[in-house]
Amino acid sequence: MGMQIAPILSTFAAIINFLAAHWVGFSCVLAVIVVSEIVWVHQKWPADTTGNGIVIGQAKAFDNRSLALRLERLNAGLEQVKAVNQNVTDNLATFQEQASSNFSRELSLKAKVPAGKNGAADKSGADPDSKKDPKAPASSTPDASSDFKPTFGLGASDLLTNQLNLATQIFNLQTLYERSLSDRMMGAGTRLQTVLGFQISITPPTGYKDCVAMAEIAVRMKPQSAPSPSPPPVSLVALMPQERTYNAESISSSESSIDGSAVANVLTLGFSNKRGSRQLFIHRDSDTVAFEREPQTPPRLLENAIIFGWEFRPVLGRRTVSPGTRQMLAVIAVPEQDAESAAESTIEVATRSYWRRYKRNSQTSAPNWSWVPWKVNGSGMMKSHVQELQIPNTAKIQSALAPKVADIKWVNTGDGKATVIVKGANFFSGTKVLIGGTVKREEDSSLTLKSDQALEFVTSLDELTTGDAVLSGRFGPSFQLVVPDSSRPVAGLAISSAVIRPMRNSKALRVSINIVGMDVNGTYKDFAVMDVVKLPDPILFVGSEAVPMPYDYSDQANDSNASCKYVRVEAWISAKTLAKSPSVAFRVPFCGFDYQASQPLSFSEPTVVRMGHDAQNTVFRIFYPKGLSSPSDFNLELDRTYSSTGPELVLVNPNDSSSPEYRFTVPTDLVSRFQNMVLRIGKAEPYLLPIPAEDKPNRKASVDTNTAPAKVAKGKHGPLEWAGTALDTVIGVTLTQSAPQSASQVNPSAIAQQFTSYANGTRLIVYLSPGTTDVEGKITLECTTSFGDKLNLPLFVTES
Repeated sequence: MGMQIAPILSTFAAIINFLAAHWVGFSCVLAVIVVSEIVWVHQKWPADTTGNGIVIGQAKAFDNRSLALRLERLNAGLEQVKAVNQNVTDNLATFQEQASSNFSRELSLKAKVPAGKNGAADKSGADPDSKKDPKAPASSTPDASSDFKPTFGLGASDLLTNQLNLATQIFNLQTLYERSLSDRMMGAGTRLQTVLGFQISITPPTGYKDCVAMAEIAVRMKPQSAPSPSPPPVSLVALMPQERTYNAESISSSESSIDGSAVANVLTLGFSNKRGSRQLFIHRDSDTVAFEREPQTPPRLLENAIIFGWEFRPVLGRRTVSPGTRQMLAVIAVPEQDAESAAESTIEVATRSYWRRYKRNSQTSAPNWSWVPWKVNGSGMMKSHVQELQIPNTAKIQSALAPKVADIKWVNTGDGKATVIVKGANFFSGTKVLIGGTVKREEDSSLTLKSDQALEFVTSLDELTTGDAVLSGRFGPSFQLVVPDSSRPVAGLAISSAVIRPMRNSKALRVSINIVGMDVNGTYKDFAVMDVVKLPDPILFVGSEAVPMPYDYSDQANDSNASCKYVRVEAWISAKTLAKSPSVAFRVPFCGFDYQASQPLSFSEPTVVRMGHDAQNTVFRIFYPKGLSSPSDFNLELDRTYSSTGPELVLVNPNDSSSPEYRFTVPTDLVSRFQNMVLRIGKAEPYLLPIPAEDKPNRKASVDTNTAPAKVAKGKHGPLEWAGTALDTVIGVTLTQSAPQSASQVNPSAIAQQFTSYANGTRLIVYLSPGTTDVEGKITLECTTSFGDKLNLPLFVTES
């Protein structure tokens, strides 16, 4: 074994000797290798993409009106805060301080006792304290204040002072939110204000412990050309947030203890002293602090600019700033008037970010530097390029962001409901629609904003058909919700003709109207079904009632009333609907007043009207709205066939073949024998027309007052007779006033009397009911006619 180890040791010793002899050369080679490695690592070292760890985004201009509305709501909420408590006097009896201190000292002197023969201490010389019962309680001096529990709190005057200070702070906030007059006015007009937003991202790099991140912003008006004077400075209105704090608890405690002892031959001397204190307090730890700098303090960021920014501090025991993104806002007043005409102002924005050393105990900061020669300046300052930002005034914001409607469609979803779909732009949150006296909005789920370019809302068919709608957007004035003029094929619509015809063997009626288009000058223009498809679905009305869908559309040409292409609209209605109103209306919703028209309906079948009669002849008027190709095609059949060339049937408008009108004269006694007449037009199927009944005039019944009043003997019942005119119209006779009655008679006035008329209504006979004439006196009979008139008949009951 020894023989094997010896060669290895000798080889190792030779290597050591060789290295010791040539250590200079080996050191140079090693140095070259190390330097080459350092250079190589430096070249391949990844570039730091975080910079100084503070990134201030581009400035963005926000709507100042939105902020103003929210500040006004916040200001109104501050007015409801009751800062002064009415129970201030309750704190008159409270304690503001309780002090206690603990201090302990002990001095002991002990004598050594010689041990006995058996090694135990002499009982007679033992420490008397050792005989005490260990279970016995220690003696203590009673404290008179141990049961006293005082109520602590601020004094009444201090509490009132704090509440008044809080009320003053609320007033200061209200004044701040209302903004100063110098920031709101400029000359005789309103000063332009805007909200600038900055997104600040912080990712602290290594080496920036116990440092605060600084973000500075410089804002000024864009300078004009050299001869022009420098523009007025921008005014800083408010910074948000001004401060963001955390409530922190700090506990400080300290204890001190001194013990000592000395040993003599026979005595032991001991001394101890203990003292302790503890403090607990709550303070605010600020994470974000807003500030405004003096713009002339070097190093300057921009000339003639305002400098403001935010300082971000480490909090809650951390040594670095919390990483993350912060959204900061600054309200500025631009030295320009907020005019009624749309305009823009240009501002310049520059930013600067750096780090400062932070002293937590004193909450102060100082420049960040170090003794490292190559990094004495540890601020890591970085500046941005000057950014130009356009600030639009209120008029331009309202006009540019006002809602714009491109297309409107609606769908009948059944159960009397309709869904309206609107396409366009600038449909922001807060957009509302007023239709039919009802407000549609997102809050009550009656309106849905699909995006900034589409919205939809649900309404009833009654609201859709009875009026127009108003769109109220987040920006701009409200306006009528209509399809744009560029999307309308014509300027307006009109009805050239509207007819209705009954269907054979059916109670349904067919409405047919011709819709023509018009230009801005009121001249007829071609209008086709393809144009209708581009519009919201039209609605057809008969009177004020909408006709149920669907409708039939067809392209037509060469209308007798319009020499252009037009659209025919047809639909089915019931006789009950037609009875309400004989008029028709056509309306395209959301297209305004020019896209609605109405016209009376005319029947397509012939109509017969009785004009009058005398003892010999009766005259009828016959109208045919469809027109005739030849007058000889018109024949009428009653007791015989009457030709249009005969003397009985005369064409009264020979120059208008589109709607011929005939006068038909026939003997009166012949008319009373028929109920219908037959009209034949060419080879078409004949029309069976009912003969209109004779309208009887309203006849007024009366009695002859030149004769003596009627009389009846006591106990008799008649009959009694009166003479007069139109007495055949009497339909009822009752007793309304009687002579004094006997006790046995019960309400005779409620009993109807028997009567009849004859001689063509010139005579009336009445037979009285029993008990009516039991007592002498005057009786009045009341007659009711078929026309609703009343007629009184006087009657006297006599002795004989």
